[in-house]
Amino acid sequence: MITRSLSLPGRTLIQSRTLLNIISSYRITSRQFNTTGNGFQQSNETPLKKKILESKKKLINEQKWLETKLKLSSFKKMTKSFRDQSKYHIDNMKKSIRQANEKIAAQEKEQQDSRLNYNEDVNTHEKIKDLPSERELNRKKWSRKLEFYLDSLQETLFTATRALNDVTGYSSIQKLRNSILIMEQKLDTIKKEVKVCKSEYADAIERRTQSQKELNELLQRKTSWSPTDLERFTQLYKDDSSNSKRESKLKEKVKDIELKEEQLNEELYRAILTRYHEEQIWSDKIRRTSTWGTFLLMGMNIFLFLILQLLLEPWKRRRLTRSFEDKVKIALDKYSLEHNLKLAEMISENANIKARSDDIKKGILAELEEEDSTSTVNSEESQLIPSPIKEEPIGDTGLLVAGARSANERIRISFHILLNWFSQLARKLKRLPFFDLQKSTEFTTLEVYIYSSIVLSLGTFVARI
Repeated sequence: MITRSLSLPGRTLIQSRTLLNIISSYRITSRQFNTTGNGFQQSNETPLKKKILESKKKLINEQKWLETKLKLSSFKKMTKSFRDQSKYHIDNMKKSIRQANEKIAAQEKEQQDSRLNYNEDVNTHEKIKDLPSERELNRKKWSRKLEFYLDSLQETLFTATRALNDVTGYSSIQKLRNSILIMEQKLDTIKKEVKVCKSEYADAIERRTQSQKELNELLQRKTSWSPTDLERFTQLYKDDSSNSKRESKLKEKVKDIELKEEQLNEELYRAILTRYHEEQIWSDKIRRTSTWGTFLLMGMNIFLFLILQLLLEPWKRRRLTRSFEDKVKIALDKYSLEHNLKLAEMISENANIKARSDDIKKGILAELEEEDSTSTVNSEESQLIPSPIKEEPIGDTGLLVAGARSANERIRISFHILLNWFSQLARKLKRLPFFDLQKSTEFTTLEVYIYSSIVLSLGTFVARI
């Protein structure tokens, strides 16, 4: 409550003071009127309580409003810092791209500079080929641009990582690590200074002890002093005073340096502890963000899966079924058309075969009629010419001749039919496409049997040969 009251402006402090004054006055009035009647006391207490409650509510509301204002201001500052950082990095990216374009333009200008076009070999007086500038210019422009853009992208990646470290707070941890390294170096130097000061202090103590020892020896033989001993005594006395002063100074110096060493050790210890503590907080923060990121990715995957299964898959299935139905319809129409064409061909072939068989039958009947007519003419002539041979009655022999004649006619007709049928089979076999394996041809069962028997007989004949 003290910190909050300190952070409040002057208006709220004045109101709190007025509230305290009201409370104190309320206490005074309650004490004054305690001795009086209860009715007068109750009538004065209620408005004071209302005033106190109203002022308390106002103060609480103002405190809440100020807290929300502070939160909004901190949020605005944070968003402003993020916006400034993003703007800074975007400006750096634009600057790097502009620098890449300037480098490409500078390369093209260098080729046009006459001072940079010397390419003659002094020894052979020939043109020097495959210089790096020529190779760079022979490269395509998009490849050079890509190279410069990749270089600039590397810088932008470094700046992006730096921005990410700034956002996550790892850059401050890096500063703390650098300060720890500097403190370690300082501690090493102070330790060396402590060693030097301690050695000097030990030398001063040893020198003073030596001088005191010599003084004691001179004092022991004080009665037998010579002028040189007197001079030596005075000199040693002076040196002893200077040595004592030097010893005290070195002692203070050693104490100061040891104190600095202790302070630096303590600061280094605290810095290391804070570093590990901050790194732990940073790792926990990154872990939390990574878990939320994984949850977000899982949610996105589930959302996309549901969209695919509920919207895209049925649409895809309907599209596939429609395309399949269309293809089946096209295939059926094509098959029906081919079938109708084949039926028309077969019908035309059957009609031709029937017409040919009718013609053959008509020709055979005409030949038979001619033979009958010639036979009747011959019989009439034989009846007109008298024969010395005795006529024999026509009986069974006449019937046999007539039967033989009809049998010969039947054999001739069947032979013509067989010949026609074999010629039709030969035509079918001739039209058969031996190299087109997808083509189909229709044969009757009798044709298949006869063809297979012919092939078997030819095979047996060849095997016997």
